Amino acid sequence: MKRIPPALLGFSLLLASCGQPGHPQPPQQPPSSGAPDRSTDTTRTAPVTIAPGQSYGGVIAGQPRDFDYYSFDAAAGDQLRIDVKAPAGSTLDPVVRLYLNEGWILLEKDDDGAYNPSDNSLDAQILFNADKAGRYVIEVTSFKLVNDPTATDNNAKNLYTVALNKR
Repeated sequence: MKRIPPALLGFSLLLASCGQPGHPQPPQQPPSSGAPDRSTDTTRTAPVTIAPGQSYGGVIAGQPRDFDYYSFDAAAGDQLRIDVKAPAGSTLDPVVRLYLNEGWILLEKDDDGAYNPSDNSLDAQILFNADKAGRYVIEVTSFKLVNDPTATDNNAKNLYTVALNKR
């Protein structure tokens, strides 16, 4: 069995977790009104900065395998909530992941019924306590893309709003 050096393995895992093929383009700041940003895309290497109390609208479309990224700084002990909601008329079943800035996945959520357990909501929510100060990254994508590397979901009606709040 061939041994892979730990540094190379870590770098490979980081690249595999990015989910963004091609060359990243610097994003423009999306509107903070929650309206979808159809003008550009965010990437793992160039995320949009979000702060507690802010929300952004987005769309999982524009390429066959779209993943949107938002970064924020947290202090040790911060108690945060990340909400990803698909508005009425959206075709998106959102999945949200929380990463350490180094690329390691901390948490992943899908359809947790956080808003009303009896309505079978497709919205996703992460409750997070920062154990250390630093930068964290939120990834939003479609459930269709999570477990199938060949799946596509490029629908202009894949609208969502992501919000970061202290709890």
